[in-house]
Amino acid sequence: MKSQNKRVGFILGFVIFAMAAIPGWQIAASYLANYELQSEMNDLAAQNGARVGLAALSSEDEFSKSVIERAKQHGILLNPEQVTVDLTATPDATTIYLSAQYDASVNMLVFSFPLHFTPSSMRKLPIKSA
Repeated sequence: MKSQNKRVGFILGFVIFAMAAIPGWQIAASYLANYELQSEMNDLAAQNGARVGLAALSSEDEFSKSVIERAKQHGILLNPEQVTVDLTATPDATTIYLSAQYDASVNMLVFSFPLHFTPSSMRKLPIKSA
């Protein structure tokens, strides 16, 4: 009788652990994908090629498409309406700001809930105009 109670306790403990681990894994994966997307957006906004004169500055549409493409590489599906691109040109510099808004769904056996993310280029980076 004792060994049967231990088995039931072990199975019950395993089920509870699995029910906590599944959403925990999904949450961690969502946060990691968001972190990677934010890093990619910072790289895009830096426009290192344009900064040193090796490439032309990208347009707003090109930035938007690049953000959507890089998000897709991390399993994040974005529409153009979810991406904001702000290019501000002055005589001395051009400033680039990129951001996105999206929800990632965490599915549990009984219900699901959304996680809202707003990755962005953390600061506006000036690029000297030619």
